[in-house]
Amino acid sequence: MWLVVWQNPLRLDSRGHARRERKHFQLREDAETYQKTLNRQLITEGAAGITFEAGLRVDAIAARERLNAAGHSAVTLLSLADTFLTQAKRTDNGSDPINPVFLSFLADKEIVEGCATATITNLKNRIWPWITRERIATVGDITRERIESIRRRENVSANSRRNDMAAVSVFCTWLIEQGKLAHHPVKGIRRPKVPIGPKEIYTAEQCHKLLETAQEFHEGQWLATITVMLFVGGARPSEVAHTRIFYDRHPTARIEGGKLRGRANRTVNLGPAAVAWLKAADSPKTVKPLNSRARNELMARSGLTYTPDVLRHTCISMRQQIEANDGAVARECGTSEGIIYRHYHRLVALAEARKWAALRPAKALTAVASAPTVGT
Repeated sequence: MWLVVWQNPLRLDSRGHARRERKHFQLREDAETYQKTLNRQLITEGAAGITFEAGLRVDAIAARERLNAAGHSAVTLLSLADTFLTQAKRTDNGSDPINPVFLSFLADKEIVEGCATATITNLKNRIWPWITRERIATVGDITRERIESIRRRENVSANSRRNDMAAVSVFCTWLIEQGKLAHHPVKGIRRPKVPIGPKEIYTAEQCHKLLETAQEFHEGQWLATITVMLFVGGARPSEVAHTRIFYDRHPTARIEGGKLRGRANRTVNLGPAAVAWLKAADSPKTVKPLNSRARNELMARSGLTYTPDVLRHTCISMRQQIEANDGAVARECGTSEGIIYRHYHRLVALAEARKWAALRPAKALTAVASAPTVGT
């Protein structure tokens, strides 16, 4: 088997680069002949000659002869195509009202693809404001210029603009699959670069303050949740609801689900700190996810500033410093060894990590008054 590989400048990949084309041959002679043909076309006809098939040649030559005969030799075929696309009326698909189409998109994502409720909400909250802001009335109104408006929005973080473009790209891909768009308007548009700064983490003292506050707040109903996120495998907020805890000779937690949809499922051994704080929370076998309202109030009462995944970053940073083993910490926290190496090295001192591991509750969650004795 022989293979001829070349770059086709007339066909671009998703990154806007010339696509690599491949063609297999049983005989070496056939492969060499095809390669010579490509080289000859490139020399005599330029890049277009590589993929200018016979049917296209006939069509182009006939169009050129007709233009020349009418005295329009200066008019190019490309300019005619541009004029036609500009003046042509929208197709039936392009005139579809955007509202019912968008609702069908959300329903398809939820019912057919089985996307999580959080995913559906995210798509709705990112795409619909863009539709409203750009006054998109029909599918045909979705253009490259309107996509560019997302990238160039002022006073919006690069991360938000990047995520907005990703959501709109998902919508456009679905429209193409449904035959409502001919081309993907997001392809080739560079997305904003998101600066990656140092991870925000809490000190051991701040962690202790948060745990003590959780123990007192709403009768301690969020203590187990904070404990799991802070001590058990760096559980992501989306994984908490699917976490199960087993209190046997060697206590463990099974972390599943979440936004990675099972790709980071793992079993984690519970350390002494996790066992102690979970015991103070009446040793629950499951924990409930921390809603934003409770989280904000907990942080305010603790005097802490919340940043996304700060508890997970704290757990990973402390564990990495204690274990000094990127692979073990990566498996425990459901991520890759490369991520641990690039983002979590030397964020805390070993002494600080040991203080974090030594945190213990000063009292049980519910204090039971001792019964009075006879004669007192």
